Amino acid sequence: MNFPTLVIDDDISFNAILVRTLTRRGHPARGANDIESALSVAREMQPQQVVLDLNLNGSSGLALIPELLSINPDCRIVVLTGYASIATAVDAVKLGAVQYLAKPVEIEAILAAFEDDGGPDFDLPASDKPLSGRPSGMGAHSTRTE
Repeated sequence: MNFPTLVIDDDISFNAILVRTLTRRGHPARGANDIESALSVAREMQPQQVVLDLNLNGSSGLALIPELLSINPDCRIVVLTGYASIATAVDAVKLGAVQYLAKPVEIEAILAAFEDDGGPDFDLPASDKPLSGRPSGMGAHSTRTE
């Protein structure tokens, strides 16, 4: 299903390209480059989907998530960032985003994120080393004899 989409990103070129690409893919889209215009456009168009940049001219895009959801509680929000971190991804999801993607990102990944009901994939590499920094087999109360 093709829903109206709001793209909120302070990179004017990226924003314009993403709006044009989404529209060509059948998702009518509009862009906003700052918090004030984003809220104004959101109130006007009631978007079903939002692509939200994490960093908007030095402000956190995460602050917009509750406001966007108050405008349309069914809105699906995908956060994009050039500064990916697990902590920020968790914060975004706790606030109501459906996915958190690192830039550069392909349009297919954004569209898939809107359609995916499974939530974000926090796939972290596994380590063979214990988290405590102790050698394997050495517990907190172990003593070593030589």
